[in-house]
Amino acid sequence: MSAKKPIHLFIDTNIFLSFYAYSKDNLEELKKIVSLIKTNQIKLYIPQQVIHEYYRRREDKLAASLKEFEGISTSGIPRYIEELDAANSYKEAIEKARKARNELANFVRDQAERNELAADKLIHEIFDAAKYIKTNDEIYKAALKRMNIGNPPGKANSLGDRVNWEALLANTEKGTELHIVSKDGDFKSPLNPIRPHVFLISEWRERKESEIRLHSELKPFLSSEFPDIKFAVDVEKKNAISYLVNSGSFSSTHDAIAKLTPFIDAISKDELIEIVNAALENSQIKRISMDSDVRRFYYEIMNGKSEFIPPDKSVAVEELFNIKGYNKALENFSDDFDIDIFFSQKQ
Repeated sequence: MSAKKPIHLFIDTNIFLSFYAYSKDNLEELKKIVSLIKTNQIKLYIPQQVIHEYYRRREDKLAASLKEFEGISTSGIPRYIEELDAANSYKEAIEKARKARNELANFVRDQAERNELAADKLIHEIFDAAKYIKTNDEIYKAALKRMNIGNPPGKANSLGDRVNWEALLANTEKGTELHIVSKDGDFKSPLNPIRPHVFLISEWRERKESEIRLHSELKPFLSSEFPDIKFAVDVEKKNAISYLVNSGSFSSTHDAIAKLTPFIDAISKDELIEIVNAALENSQIKRISMDSDVRRFYYEIMNGKSEFIPPDKSVAVEELFNIKGYNKALENFSDDFDIDIFFSQKQ
């Protein structure tokens, strides 16, 4: 079975900078992007211009959001309330909130200066994992010409988005469907803001013989293209399950088992059935069913969950991995019975 092709993605600088302000997206979306890149489900393009703009504007965004946070009102109370018994409790709570806010702001400012915010680490990880596109002379000249002519994307006399666009045109193959995540209006249609600008659609079709898709934030993009992914951990789990199901060798089966083992407690009912079916249908699993790691993995995912599996398949898996043999061994051995010794034995 051939692997699914990765989704090609461009994330505009304003999306990364939004994580230093009041954004609808949260850090979990960045974690998902990291996992999807590392599991080859997304190919992210990062032009040099995006990185430069990010570092130029990051501190401005941080300063503005911190100023807004520190400006949250903790004002006094009207005189007619001041004499009430509850007023003192309120004043104390306000003072505690003011102190906590100032301490938090100072801590965040220190973390930001050292590039140690959670957003910093995730964005840097994304930059490192993405396909980097250097702004060479050809890209710069094409962007400059584009600006002088007045073609989108970008505002009049603005070069940044045009550099990004020319970088994408120069570094993607024909047939590439590209997803763009951007908050500002530079890529949008003036007539229909949920669609890309018609000029960009036409140009991409002519140059790449494919389509471009526009998303205003990471969350709707991920919900649309990866609806089963709720948390970043789901990306790696589902990728490991797919690796096991499609294993074509004993070696890849062992690798898949190693990748899946940390997720045993997070496997859903549907995923359990998928893993059971793999054991019964894939010869590269069946033929090494008595290998200690494979056998132990299937025992642990089946333990206490057999009611979720159709009876005939439950019986077949128990026979394949001699699960009853293990249960019987537990009955016959003392409390210091070594499970690792049991699973290392061929039955």
